[in-house]
Amino acid sequence: MTYQLQTLNERAIGDPRAFVLESEERYHQVLQDAAERIAAHQAVSPIVFLAGPSGSGKTTTSLKLKEILSRRGITLHTVEMDKYFRTVTDDHPKTETGEYNFESPLCLDLELLESHFEALNAGKAIEIPKYSFKSRTQNRNTGRILQPGPEDLVIFEGLHALNDIFSRLCPDAFRIYVNASTEIHRNDTVCFQGNWVRLCRRMIRDRQFRNSPVTETMAMWANVCHGEELYIDPFREKADLQFNSMLPYEIGMMKTYVQPLLAEAEAQGAIDPKYQDLLPALESFVSVSPELVPADSLLREFIGDSSYQY
Repeated sequence: MTYQLQTLNERAIGDPRAFVLESEERYHQVLQDAAERIAAHQAVSPIVFLAGPSGSGKTTTSLKLKEILSRRGITLHTVEMDKYFRTVTDDHPKTETGEYNFESPLCLDLELLESHFEALNAGKAIEIPKYSFKSRTQNRNTGRILQPGPEDLVIFEGLHALNDIFSRLCPDAFRIYVNASTEIHRNDTVCFQGNWVRLCRRMIRDRQFRNSPVTETMAMWANVCHGEELYIDPFREKADLQFNSMLPYEIGMMKTYVQPLLAEAEAQGAIDPKYQDLLPALESFVSVSPELVPADSLLREFIGDSSYQY
């Protein structure tokens, strides 16, 4: 997907409120269509896989699908696959430099996932585990019991949900791939790279909710993208449904948050050379006020003050 910078800026200048609402409505319609597809597949399997790279908005997308399906009388339970990370041991996947590789799907507890898929397909209850990223340990005895009704659906949301490792565990599941990769062109030249949308989302979220400096986000981004190339992108074509979560007005809105972070890092001489063009690229966009972002927008997952509970 591509957009012309001039078109986005004209919309942001002309009627920014209408620009925001139109963008939000377009994504809502995408999710309405997705809900119809999911409901039609309900008789085949109660399980839905939702995958996508970091910063694609998987969590809010799953919550919105749950909301839409509930109006159709279908209860959708959401389960984060991050809950299924296994306790770190010596045999944990590692990077080429010997560090733990948390981008690998082999970090997940495949045995437990398989038993839970089998239970759900048989209409039985499961106990959802809990994972502590601080201690890097898994706890299976959480008391969080999920017992879906006979007409309920369960969506497993995570980076690797379309990976063949999981597909073979539940081959009848409905598969969704969501991304936010969009190039912005100035005439025939790319002025904003495709994965910068997700990088900006991560910069904001990491600072807002994890108090992580933008330099830390940039430092890990190359490894994140490398993991996507290895473990996520090769399986996107196996999805039953694909869509893009990028909202046309969002770069003009995100610049309010990202520009000060990058300017601070630049002043410290700490900008990663790979992203030195990002700050001037953001300056070419007309600003859109964050106050115009609806409380139920996917973008609130990254900037905060969402009406959804994460």
